[in-house]
Amino acid sequence: MKIRSSLTERTLYRQRTDKSTARSNGRRLTTLTLALVLVLLLMQQAGDPEVYRKIFARLGVPITTPAGIEIPSQPDFLPVAAAKTAAAADFTKLIAQLNDEDRDRLTRRLAAIRHRDPAAMAEPDEQQTALAATVASAARESGFADPTRFDAALLDADATEPELEQLRLGLQSALDATYFDTIEDGTVWNQGDFKAFYRSLERIADEDRLSDDPVYVGVVPLIEQSVSYRGRHVRMYGQAVQASRIDAKPNPFQIEDYWMVWLRPIDGSERPIVVYSPSVPPQIAALKGTGVDESGPMVDIDGIFLKRYLYRSVGGYEQAPLLVARIEPASQAAAASSEPPPRSGIAIAFAAAAMIAAAATGLWYWSFRRSQRRDHLLRQKRTQPDLKLFDELD
Repeated sequence: MKIRSSLTERTLYRQRTDKSTARSNGRRLTTLTLALVLVLLLMQQAGDPEVYRKIFARLGVPITTPAGIEIPSQPDFLPVAAAKTAAAADFTKLIAQLNDEDRDRLTRRLAAIRHRDPAAMAEPDEQQTALAATVASAARESGFADPTRFDAALLDADATEPELEQLRLGLQSALDATYFDTIEDGTVWNQGDFKAFYRSLERIADEDRLSDDPVYVGVVPLIEQSVSYRGRHVRMYGQAVQASRIDAKPNPFQIEDYWMVWLRPIDGSERPIVVYSPSVPPQIAALKGTGVDESGPMVDIDGIFLKRYLYRSVGGYEQAPLLVARIEPASQAAAASSEPPPRSGIAIAFAAAAMIAAAATGLWYWSFRRSQRRDHLLRQKRTQPDLKLFDELD
C-alpha cells in the first residue's frame, strides 16, 4: 500500500523514472553515427576510379590498362566472327567430306610438310598416295576446278609454289576449325582438346598472324561466354605470379615443351588466368612453379582462347579462362602504375569517422547526464514540503 502525502499530493516513495525515452535516443544516435561512418567510407570509395574499372570489367565493358593504353572500344559484347570467303567455304566443305581417320592422317601429313620432317621428304608411300587420292576426290565433289593440284600439294613435299602453298594453307585452316569443335568446356584436359591445344602452340611458336583485330576482353566474359570466344584472337593484361615448364606429349606439330603461366588479371576479377606458351621471357621463367609470387612482372597476353579450365583451388574446384598465347612483358610504366592504389585514405577516413562518432557519443552522454542531474534537482524541489504552512499554524 502506498501512503500519499497530503502536502504535495505525491507519493512518499521514490518515483520511477521512464528510461525508455533515453534509451531510444541513445540507439537513434548510435544508428546515425554508424550511418555517418558508412557514408564517409562510401564517399572515399566513390573517388577511387579503380572501383568503377572493376565494375565495368565484370559487365564485359572494355577496360583501360594500368599502363594508360587505351583499349579500342568493341561495339558488341559478343565478338563477331569474320565472314568466310568463298574459297574458305569450299575448303570447309572439302574437309567435311573426310572421315575422322582421314582428317588425322591429313593433319599429320601437313604438319610434316611444314616442319620439313625427313619422313615427309622421302618418297610417298601407299598411305600418302591413298590420302592424296581421297582429298582430290573430295575436292572434286566440292567444286574445285583442278582437284589434281591437291595430289601435288600433298605428295610433293619439296614443292614451294605459291599455288600449292595456298592449297595447304586452306586445308589446314579448315582443319583448325574442326579441332575446336571437339573441345570440352568447363573440364580438365580431355582427349578432344589435344589437337586444338598443340596446333595453337604451333601457331604461336611460328608467329602466325592470328588476326588484324584482337578482342580486348576481361575474365568474366570469357567465363560466361566461352563458346562465343572459343578459338578467337583475344588480348588481355595481367600479372604473372607462377610459371612452370612442361614436357609435351608426342604430337604431330613438333612441340617438345611449353610453359604454363598463372596470371592475376588487372580487371579486378578474383579468378586467375591460365596461359600456355611455347616460350616465355626470362623474368617469367624465373618465377616459381608453386605458390604465388607477388613480385611477378606485368605482361601482355596475345593469343587464342581455348576453353574454361577446371582447376582445384583451396576452396574447391574453380574455373578459369585458358589461353594459348604469346607472353610479353608490359612496359615499365605499366608495372609502376599497376600497383594497387594506396589505401591510407581509407584508413584516414575511417579514423576521422571514428573520432566524430566518439565525439558525438561523448556529447550525447554529457547531455544525458546533465539532464539527469537537472531532473533529480527538480524532483527534490517538488517533494520538499512548504515550511511556510507550518508558520500559519501558530
